[in-house]
Amino acid sequence: MTVERITSLFLIRLVALVSSRSRMSPSEKGNFPSYTDFSTTTICRSALVKKAPWPKPITTALIMNLRTYLRRILEQYNGVYYHNFEHAYHVTISTNKLLDMMLLEDGETNGKSSARGIFASIP
Repeated sequence: MTVERITSLFLIRLVALVSSRSRMSPSEKGNFPSYTDFSTTTICRSALVKKAPWPKPITTALIMNLRTYLRRILEQYNGVYYHNFEHAYHVTISTNKLLDMMLLEDGETNGKSSARGIFASIP
């Protein structure tokens, strides 16, 4: 379950990264859609509405390779008290949440304070 969740997060970030490349020609970009922002909320919502979970370049083989790669990284963590597999997982999830807060369109916060304002002054 942990590896599955991290794999999904990495796939969403991969889609955002490729979609954000403005220098790519339409043929290089394939069917990667454009998004209003690159938060997991926006990307997942778009995939659900379009009923197409991943653009064509994201194949089953790519997903399996990414899952295997991430599993191997996580397996390298030693069973020490603090810096272990669970800690790596929690750091990944927390970092993803921070990225989401920074990337979420202001209108998507439903009147709540957006982290975009907090990080706007960072060069």
